[in-house]
Amino acid sequence: MLTVFKTLCYMRDWLNSKEEYEEKMKKLNLPPIPKEEPPLPPPEPVKSPKKGAAKIPPPPTAEELAEKA
Repeated sequence: MLTVFKTLCYMRDWLNSKEEYEEKMKKLNLPPIPKEEPPLPPPEPVKSPKKGAAKIPPPPTAEELAEKA
């Protein structure tokens, strides 16, 4: 119970300090500080097919199908 109480006190103090900061910025007529967005992760490199990997043959064309028939 003590942990919950201390956590609530901390949250109240944090909210109060945030409100004080915002009031101070309004009095100074300064824009709020924008939050920095984390950088985007680099794109994943395109993997090339491995050497010796089994290649899938293309589907037969209409001419090849006609020759087999």
